[in-house]
Amino acid sequence: MNGIIIYTSKYGATKQYAEWLGEMLNLPAISSNRIMKNKLKKYNYILLGTPVYFGRFKLNAWLRHNIKTLIDKKLLLFIVSAATSE
Repeated sequence: MNGIIIYTSKYGATKQYAEWLGEMLNLPAISSNRIMKNKLKKYNYILLGTPVYFGRFKLNAWLRHNIKTLIDKKLLLFIVSAATSE
């Protein structure tokens, strides 16, 4: 099986986690705005990384746009979010 990590990042935290996961799992980590739909077809599973802003995934529009390609894939999701220290 072959996989890929696709992420979106606003301030860089999700990108950093995607790169760490990529190193540990020996998978490429690519920003969602740099991956072409036809390239997604060759992967069996996809790790999706997204920050959460105001209760919404930043990757939401990308997911909707690629739903037909993703429907038959194994998807794993990781989210990055900030919280107050209190």
